[in-house]
Amino acid sequence: MVILLSILKHSKAAGEKVLIFTNNLSTLNYLQYLLILRGFTFLRIDGSAANRRSRPDDIAAFSAGGHDAYIISIKAGGQGINLFTASRVVNLDAYFSPIWDAQPVGRAYRIGQQKDVFVYHFIAEGSVDTQLAKLKHLKHRLADVLVDKNWRERKAFIGEHDLKKLTDRPVLVQPKTFWKGEEFWGLDILVLDRVVGEKGSERALSDIHVLSEPVAMEKRRVEMRWCLWEP
Repeated sequence: MVILLSILKHSKAAGEKVLIFTNNLSTLNYLQYLLILRGFTFLRIDGSAANRRSRPDDIAAFSAGGHDAYIISIKAGGQGINLFTASRVVNLDAYFSPIWDAQPVGRAYRIGQQKDVFVYHFIAEGSVDTQLAKLKHLKHRLADVLVDKNWRERKAFIGEHDLKKLTDRPVLVQPKTFWKGEEFWGLDILVLDRVVGEKGSERALSDIHVLSEPVAMEKRRVEMRWCLWEP
């Protein structure tokens, strides 16, 4: 959670709001406890009846300002909700389907959005998250071939070597040192550059990938891989 807290801190300093998505209610409860402990103001969307009754007022209050973040259960709040006043989206969970990744992005990147939207996908390197991410990217490439007008220019299928990697056992990984000039540097100067340069991040991050967005460059997706252990 070191990286998440750093994203929240720098987003708040820049006057930007953050949407945080998870598929696990226990994670949602932990996030609520953590944000209270660290002094961030936030609202919550889950599947409870009481939450559904207060949701319209909560969304209006978030849009009006005064809250740093919105923590959201992806199944309860991943569809049809308009939260375009937020410009940073954090997806804490790895899914094998790219559709689940697209729904959280759509809460902020929609009609009415006046800013660039930055999306951060968290991957626990060395765990099953790594394998799920590979499956997700494979399915995304397959969908490109089937439904995208540029299908002739893309290669959707992986070779035997890459296919074997999907069944590899998770391994322990070490943190990575990042330098100015990396692929992601300058993409989000208000948040990402400051997160990476902050003391403590060097012990948590193992890799950062920029996921290409050929259609809409106003939506920038970054995959942040964090370590399961510290040296």
